[in-house]
Amino acid sequence: MNKLVIVTGASRGLGLAICRQLLQQGYTVLALARTLSSDLNALTEQYDSGLTFVSVDLSDLDNIQPLCSELIKQHGRPYALINNAAVGY
Repeated sequence: MNKLVIVTGASRGLGLAICRQLLQQGYTVLALARTLSSDLNALTEQYDSGLTFVSVDLSDLDNIQPLCSELIKQHGRPYALINNAAVGY
């Protein structure tokens, strides 16, 4: 299976667990988060060809359109988006 899934908020908690499950099922995962956690880094090493980390702050709304265009240019259109990112106040 070579379907690309984008997961936001992928560095820990539910986002990290979703990435792990998708990778185990054979999906290619584009993991978006502000920082690369040690757990996500370990997953990246384990699934080096199936997981790509992109550091991004999704609360910066002015950069969303350019980000989407660049991700599609580099990785192609995704099969799915799992929007797990949250903003703490």
